[in-house]
Amino acid sequence: TIQNNLIQKAFNGIYVNGGTTPQNGLNLFVTGNTISSTGADAVTIAGVSVQGVNGGTISQNDIGNMVSTLTTAGSRSGIWLGSGCNNITIERNKIHDLQYTGTGGYGANGVRISNGGTTSTGIVVKNNMIYNITGDADSYATFGATYSPVGIYCYGSAQTGISIYNNSINLYGNTL
Repeated sequence: TIQNNLIQKAFNGIYVNGGTTPQNGLNLFVTGNTISSTGADAVTIAGVSVQGVNGGTISQNDIGNMVSTLTTAGSRSGIWLGSGCNNITIERNKIHDLQYTGTGGYGANGVRISNGGTTSTGIVVKNNMIYNITGDADSYATFGATYSPVGIYCYGSAQTGISIYNNSINLYGNTL
């Protein structure tokens, strides 16, 4: 359980890696954390990054104010579920002001679900508020959503059993 923390000045605010072969992470709860400081206190790449976890909830976190020109780690993400994540609910989070301001062709993602070729099942993304996601992005026609500002982005060859509903997403103004 990671609960009620103020997290600042980090590359990744919360990083959990249970491994993918086998998945060793079980029953993760990330709740009520604030990862939205500004300026020199900001987190720069991902608010919550999880890999190799079976079972858990990421809820009621305030994740935002990630403004970066870094090109070494690609897109910014509020919440990123990587390979080997199953049976995780992402709910009631406020994800906002994720911005890539450089010229490397990247965009931010509110919630990013990727699987690296391993099956991801039982993932639910519901009742989140996502807004002000921007970047300079490379060509959507060439690269799809990989480098574009996106509210919720799911990709990979083995995505099954992912439910996404009742989220409020407002990408307004000049997002590119």
